[in-house]
Amino acid sequence: MEVYAVITIEYLTCLGFVLVMLRTVRRDRAACEARLREADAAARRDVVEARAELSRLRASLPPELVLKLELSDDEPAPDLPAAFEHAKPLVFSLSAQEQSLGGGGLVLTAAKVEFGSVRLTLSPVDRVGAAERVRQLAEAWNANARQLPPGVISAWAAVVAA
Repeated sequence: MEVYAVITIEYLTCLGFVLVMLRTVRRDRAACEARLREADAAARRDVVEARAELSRLRASLPPELVLKLELSDDEPAPDLPAAFEHAKPLVFSLSAQEQSLGGGGLVLTAAKVEFGSVRLTLSPVDRVGAAERVRQLAEAWNANARQLPPGVISAWAAVVAA
């Protein structure tokens, strides 16, 4: 009987040790999960703050006037220097119109030439009140029947936030 008593005591000791270890593991796991939840919440707050800052910075940038000229099918895609040379009178004309609205003019900030189209991006020099002036220019460009250069079948303007 003595052997069974020793085995029972050893068994109960081992069982107690296992229970203590399980409790320790559960407590540590709960603490680890709590730290992960806190870190996740902090990361989410950082993302929200970063998005708000990005939106604020984007809102402070002036709008851009984007002109897209669709070329006729028989016109080859011009190279960038040729497109820039052909766009100069258009840029100067739009810049003068923007100045007549009270701005400082427009600057060609980007040009993209693709097969069948040319995309010009114009930015206002004077940022104060630029959103309204650029919107007026785009509306006037899209509303007026204008003489298109040879090889251009259609053209449209859009206001894009920078």
